[in-house]
Amino acid sequence: QIENEKANALKYSKQGNKRAAILALKKKKKHENTLRQIDGTLTTLEIQRESLQNASSNMEVFHVMRNAAAALKKNT
Repeated sequence: QIENEKANALKYSKQGNKRAAILALKKKKKHENTLRQIDGTLTTLEIQRESLQNASSNMEVFHVMRNAAAALKKNT
């Protein structure tokens, strides 16, 4: 869509239709901002996914250590 609006702006500019060219550039800018926002959301989701994986790993380590401590107490 971004490339289409860029092409439209160029086409309208060559035709002398300044208003349509400006409108196409505004649409292009809007699409770019939307794309930037989506990219930011994806980055945030990736960070959250990694945090959840780390939390899960930490819980597994905690449970293993707790079980090991319980086993050591049993043996003493």
